[in-house]
Amino acid sequence: MLLACDIGNSNLVVGVFDGADPAASWRLPTEPRWTADQYAATVLALLDSEGIPADDVTGAVVSSVVPPLSGVWHDVCLRYFGIAPVVVSAETAAGLSIGYAKPEQVGADRLANAVAARELYDGDLVIVDFGTAVTVCAVTADGQYLGGMICPGIGTAADALYERAAMLHPVRLDGPVSTIGRDTAESLRSGIVLGYAAMVDGLVGRIRRDALSPEATVIASGGWAELVADHSDTIQYVEPDLTLIGLRIIYEANSGD
Repeated sequence: MLLACDIGNSNLVVGVFDGADPAASWRLPTEPRWTADQYAATVLALLDSEGIPADDVTGAVVSSVVPPLSGVWHDVCLRYFGIAPVVVSAETAAGLSIGYAKPEQVGADRLANAVAARELYDGDLVIVDFGTAVTVCAVTADGQYLGGMICPGIGTAADALYERAAMLHPVRLDGPVSTIGRDTAESLRSGIVLGYAAMVDGLVGRIRRDALSPEATVIASGGWAELVADHSDTIQYVEPDLTLIGLRIIYEANSGD
């Protein structure tokens, strides 16, 4: 079995694959101060909850945008599973030609998303990932990762608004969304959700016009993807496990398995 871990700024997603088939996955809050022992204890408990023996894990792959945790997770894999993990980078991103001026600056999660999207869909691709930041990435049909945009994430922007506006308080964003909010909570929900949907639609339109073909396929992933996709005119597919799928593909391309 393959242990895959995507370390983000807000959340850490751990998945287990049995061949190409996902066996289980979990989303945890990122804890930058945790030790390898703490993370290992959590992962071992999660595996046990699904009846997966630790000895069944024979491979590991890690993507990280939190540098201090990269080494921590290397230790988790090596000490508790006896495996040196494949680490996602511009050098290991299978089948991609990186168009960034400095390829090492491309986030590992963005690379994994691009690899997975190419496996799942044909033609030019626009990939929107809703995390701590919203990333919008352009990939050509022949596998060139052109780059894209990085925007404040929904939670990041909303938290900043609540902190700076004395009379605004956090609201649930997954409630009913109307174009015209009739009270403060509705207005916040409409502004945030519809605002991000409009932003994504505008950015996708620009990418299609300036860098890709007008029919480029648009795929969304990340914690807010379903919510925004319901109000977007351009998002065609939502793939909740896009990053984990990319990690599996990158592992297979770099391990010989």
